[in-house]
Amino acid sequence: MPTNDEIKEAFGELIVAYDVAVSRAIDEMKAREALVNMEASVLASEVITGSNAETRNAKLKIATAELRETLHEETIAKKNADAAVALCQLEIESYKCQIRNTDNLLREKELIRRNKTNE
Repeated sequence: MPTNDEIKEAFGELIVAYDVAVSRAIDEMKAREALVNMEASVLASEVITGSNAETRNAKLKIATAELRETLHEETIAKKNADAAVALCQLEIESYKCQIRNTDNLLREKELIRRNKTNE
């Protein structure tokens, strides 16, 4: 059965993981907004020209490649932070199961002991 210190530590880790996940989500939103704004700015400036939409889209991607890379990195960081939260939650759920199972075993032993004394 987990100790109180282990449980407190697990909840502390969960709080830290949530803080990181929220921060990463905000960073990802900012990166996405920066990309959208840059694309709008480039399109409005009419710098992107081409005979068809595919050519213009390719040029737009080239013009915003750095911001796309930043967004990609932020998305990966957010997914990693979300995974850390999930791992902390799994650890806490594991502790809950261990506590429930121990309580059930203790109840079962108590019932067996009572039945033996009543016989």
